[in-house]
Amino acid sequence: MTQHQATVVFVSSVLAVITFAIGLGLTLDDFRKLRAMPRAFAVGLAGQLLLLPALAFLIACALDLAPPLALGLILIAAAPGGAHSNLYAKLAGGNMPLSIGLTATSNALGVLTMPIVILLGTLAFSGEAKVIRVSPLETMLQLLFVLALPLALGMTLRHRAERWAKRLSPILMTIAVLLLIFLIVMSVRSNGERVMQFAALTGAPVLALNLGAMAAAYLLSVLSRLGRRETITIVLEVGIQNATLAVGLAMSLSEDPAVLLPPIVYSLVVYFTGALFLGIATLTARRSRAEA
Repeated sequence: MTQHQATVVFVSSVLAVITFAIGLGLTLDDFRKLRAMPRAFAVGLAGQLLLLPALAFLIACALDLAPPLALGLILIAAAPGGAHSNLYAKLAGGNMPLSIGLTATSNALGVLTMPIVILLGTLAFSGEAKVIRVSPLETMLQLLFVLALPLALGMTLRHRAERWAKRLSPILMTIAVLLLIFLIVMSVRSNGERVMQFAALTGAPVLALNLGAMAAAYLLSVLSRLGRRETITIVLEVGIQNATLAVGLAMSLSEDPAVLLPPIVYSLVVYFTGALFLGIATLTARRSRAEA
């Protein structure tokens, strides 16, 4: 087994543990509640699965990004919703059943949607460099292992032993994320010169993707005449993706460390932009209550 193959096995295992931990926090009721809000659910899912990847392709083309950076940006857009979007939605006064349902659905559908987006990104940007060697079938099988099966197992355990599931989820999540961070640090250190060369070029496209996704989601929600709580939720769900999964996939699908940079920068940026949106939403709500 080569060093890259060993890395793929390790990263895939860590991602499977993370997804299993997410599954421990989900129930079938999270999906059932979406029946009461079909329009908001359709708008949110369209924003995550269609609008976000299209925006990533547009930014990568408009800024003429180097292939590894463009593919890193595509991986962010291909990733399902991040669990911390639920926290921001709760703090901002969003619709929690909608937030949890969109996160759960995008993760469940990820095994089908991610290989398609990644393949399109590879065909569009890798060219002769073959930065990512991707097979739709192999990618789907890998995502089945790191996404679909662990999510289903986690939800099954939650259904059968809710108390243990609630205790186990944060412990597993913390351990897995720490292991992944360690691997990222080692990878960046061993490729320091090249990483520094691309790092300065990463911030602008990542910020454009994040803010552009939030603005587009807001506009889509307004045009769809959704309520304030639903609009807040969709903006956060489309704006905050699972950067941890994107980083893990970058490490397992590519031998080029530069592909890691957009997801890593994104994982830091979303905390600030999410907090900024939270502040705006809170101030707007206070002003509305004062005027009322």
